[in-house]
Amino acid sequence: MELRKLLHLTTEGLRFADYIVKHVTEEKQDVFLDGVGWEGGEEWIRTLFRIYLMYLMRTSLIHDNCMKVNHFNVNFVTASRGTHNYKMWLSGINPGILDVAAGHPFAGQLSVSDMKLKFAHTMQNTESERKINQAMISTWKAVATTIKAVGGAISQAKGAFSSW
Repeated sequence: MELRKLLHLTTEGLRFADYIVKHVTEEKQDVFLDGVGWEGGEEWIRTLFRIYLMYLMRTSLIHDNCMKVNHFNVNFVTASRGTHNYKMWLSGINPGILDVAAGHPFAGQLSVSDMKLKFAHTMQNTESERKINQAMISTWKAVATTIKAVGGAISQAKGAFSSW
C-alpha cells in the first residue's frame, strides 16, 4: 500500500496535532497539571501521546467497518495489525485496555476550524501548493523590483525638479 495513504491524517488526527502545537507555541501563563507536569511541557506531550496510543490500540480491536476505526485512518490501523509489534501486544494484552472507550479522543462534530485545518494540511502537501508558493515568491520579487525601479525613478524626478 502506498505510504501516503497509510500516513494520511484524518480530521481527528489533525485536531490532535493542532491541539498540541497550539499549547506548545502559545504565550500563556504556565499551568501545572498534577501528574503530567507543565501544560505544553515534555511530560504533558508524552501523556497526550500515551492517551492517544491507548485509544488507538483499543480501537484496533474492533472491526474495520466501524466508523471509529476511520477516525484513526483505517489504512494505518489495518497495516499496523499485520506488524510483529502488534501481534506481540495482542498476545500479552492487558484486560484493562477494554475499559478504555473505543474511538478517537478528538472525535466530534465537524466545524469550520476543522475545514481550515484540513485545507491548510492539504495545501501543504500538494504539488499545486508548491506551484502557488513559487508563483507568490516570483510575484513578490517582481513587486520588490518594481518598487525599487519606481523608487529610483521618483528620486531621479525629484532631483531633476530640484535642480530645475
